[in-house]
Amino acid sequence: MINIIFRATNLINRILMKKYLSISIVIIICFVLLAACQLNTTKTTDNTPLAEAFISVWNTGDIASLDELLSPDFVRESTSTSAAGEIVSGIEAMKKAVLVTRNVVSEFNFWAEEIIQTENGVVMRCRLSGIFNQTGLPIDVKSIQILKISDGKITEQYGLVDHLDLYIQAGMKVVPPEE
Repeated sequence: MINIIFRATNLINRILMKKYLSISIVIIICFVLLAACQLNTTKTTDNTPLAEAFISVWNTGDIASLDELLSPDFVRESTSTSAAGEIVSGIEAMKKAVLVTRNVVSEFNFWAEEIIQTENGVVMRCRLSGIFNQTGLPIDVKSIQILKISDGKITEQYGLVDHLDLYIQAGMKVVPPEE
């Protein structure tokens, strides 16, 4: 009788071990598949060289390069256009905006302190320095620039420049609005 109980116990242990082993393998496979499904398989194009070439245009004034960098339907919305809220549309209008800015600020130097890749472009934390020609004083201001990129061309630029800081550094008088 003890022999039968021993054999039955042994058989039950083998069945349970196989069952637990099978369950363990299934659980491990599920975890591996779950982890693989959550991996981001979308390849993001490195748009850093395009962003750096765009910055170079501002520093060199080589506006002809914009023909290669910008899409024909390029749009720029920025606080740094000649009129607040003005939207620059097209490559030729952007060329003019670069030249106007470079005429207002001599010793113009624009650079990205950080470039962050996004799914469809880049976000840049930038600085601009130079001499504000109207007053002759040096400026060094921060900006955020967002470039939307499609098919290797910049389609949109959104820019935010700290103009209050710029005007204060340039020695301009800040006057509160009249009541």
